[in-house]
Amino acid sequence: MKFQMRKRKCIDCILYLALAGLTWGANTVWSQTLLEEIVVTAQKREQSLQDVGVSITAFSGDQLSQLGYRNSVEIVQQTPGVTVAAYHANVTNMNIRGVSQTDFADQFEAPIANYVDNAYVTNMGMASTQLFDLERVEVLRGPQGTLFGRNATGGLMHYLSRKPTREFEAYAELTGGERELIIGEGAISGPLTDTIAARLSFTAHYDDGFMENRIGDDLRDNGVWAVRGQVLFDIRDQGEFLLKAYFSEDDTNGAAYTHTASVVNPGTWGPFGTAFPADGLSRFVPDDMNVYGTCAGCDLG
Repeated sequence: MKFQMRKRKCIDCILYLALAGLTWGANTVWSQTLLEEIVVTAQKREQSLQDVGVSITAFSGDQLSQLGYRNSVEIVQQTPGVTVAAYHANVTNMNIRGVSQTDFADQFEAPIANYVDNAYVTNMGMASTQLFDLERVEVLRGPQGTLFGRNATGGLMHYLSRKPTREFEAYAELTGGERELIIGEGAISGPLTDTIAARLSFTAHYDDGFMENRIGDDLRDNGVWAVRGQVLFDIRDQGEFLLKAYFSEDDTNGAAYTHTASVVNPGTWGPFGTAFPADGLSRFVPDDMNVYGTCAGCDLG
């Protein structure tokens, strides 16, 4: 009987030591995976991400590089509640929580606002832009007020570039692949004088289209390059002044689209004496017929 009691106590000791070891191991793993503080400017000031009462997803520049994201369209893959319809480089509709703009005409403003270094980008075609030499990207979900300059019912996307540094630094990357893929990116930064620093960044992306076209150029290819120059002036005790210039060119062939003029006329005769059925349905304008007074086979566009 005494032997059984001692055996039971030994088993309890072993279990206790095993649990203690598991607890110590869990604490050790937790300390090794402790995340660093993420600082964002979602409210126009630097704050910890956990202190911001806004639904936000932030990516650092290093994270974008590790994920291999080269275009703003690609970040939706890791952003909850955000989708994109990219028909072409100039026809890209961002959708946050079901709010989007389906009309891509130049005179409209999307409910998803785009900002680059705190400056509002009015053109909807700039929703698709190259990601290179960035400090971070912030995606704010939900209605936004005028804190950034204009209200947005769906949310906003903010791209922040890496600024000029007081010490010299530079990097360059080159990637090659199938279909004559060439991707290059790089930057050089450093001081020009005691009070002036500059940074020059560039990117280029070229490849043949993956949609083969037997009667013309292949589609969905990439022919994009961009360059960004920044000069930072240190105005002594009064602050800093940043001057930035950016230029990009995009010769990408998007999806295959054709445009054909049509006309809807409820009567028997068209606006210029041409006969159409009286069923009120639209018809394609014949190539030899000037319906709108513009040209044969054309519409007002």
